[in-house]
Amino acid sequence: MYSVDLAARSFFSDRGFSFDLCVTQGAAGLGDLRFRKIDDTKQLRDYGAIVFWGDFQNNPMWGRRYFPFQEIKHGRARSPEHAFNIWRDTYLRIHRVLPDSTRIHSIGGCFLGAHPYLDDPETATAMHEFLERTDDIVVRDPESLQCLLDFRKAGACDISLGFDVASLLHPVAHRTPQGGDYFVYAFARTLNEADGHCLAKAVGRVTGLRPVSIDWLTSRWPRHFTHRAFRRNLALMRGAAFAITDVYHFAINCMVQGTVPVCLSLRSNEDRGALTEHKKELLYRMIECTALHIEVQSSSILPGEECRLAERIAQFFDSGANAGSYLATFERLRSRLSEQVSSLLRP
Repeated sequence: MYSVDLAARSFFSDRGFSFDLCVTQGAAGLGDLRFRKIDDTKQLRDYGAIVFWGDFQNNPMWGRRYFPFQEIKHGRARSPEHAFNIWRDTYLRIHRVLPDSTRIHSIGGCFLGAHPYLDDPETATAMHEFLERTDDIVVRDPESLQCLLDFRKAGACDISLGFDVASLLHPVAHRTPQGGDYFVYAFARTLNEADGHCLAKAVGRVTGLRPVSIDWLTSRWPRHFTHRAFRRNLALMRGAAFAITDVYHFAINCMVQGTVPVCLSLRSNEDRGALTEHKKELLYRMIECTALHIEVQSSSILPGEECRLAERIAQFFDSGANAGSYLATFERLRSRLSEQVSSLLRP
């Protein structure tokens, strides 16, 4: 996720750390970022510290269900099992190839959906190794914290609750107190594109504000325009009256820019919950703003349902509800994370 990596660059640069942004999959550059491509974990031996930064990297659910696809696609693995072993040795057993003096940190990770995969004895053994050898783990949500606390044995590292590392990105500019005469929206996870546009138009009719669509996912952007498009998107967020989305990191970035986002997710969808739906619910619980997390029954809006949703969204902002208090909670969580990570990574 581009904002997650940009947040890493700004966080480490602001504190004067010498660092490389490293990847094991994907391109060696994206937009304004350049990565060191790691093809062999022995390439990491010269670093004094390894920081796993954000998302699902150390989660066996990702290692089993998502990591193998790219490994097989690019010929680095012969089979899903071979690819999973590469993930395990890179993301759980990295200490085996590092000097004993190397510090290992996992910051902002998510372990939703890990439980079923930890029933496998070999995976469980590797995870216990990771928990014992890692210096500290700061997870991004309460259920990830509980997952690791339930699983760990005596002798495991310190595990604490943090927040999403994308929150550490800097705002782009000054924001007017009330925002502009428009709102922004982006749909890519829960609603289909046509219904997303339909809902945005309905909200525009009810509120009198102009709906502005943001093309958020980097996979849809021309590569050489990525950073320019991203900065433009942040500026649009920053000036908007509010936002509507079904994309987790779009919501996070809106909050960073000082704009309150309404977020939609599918109700009771266990299969998609770990990566797309349940994490949004947890985010809104953490910022104490469940009123702006709206569950829908289907990715297709029923006829007339967009009007009901639009009225609900408009009523929240018309009711005088203190949206600023939710942003204040977000800022508190963001500041706490910054202090946590600064303290842990201090040489």
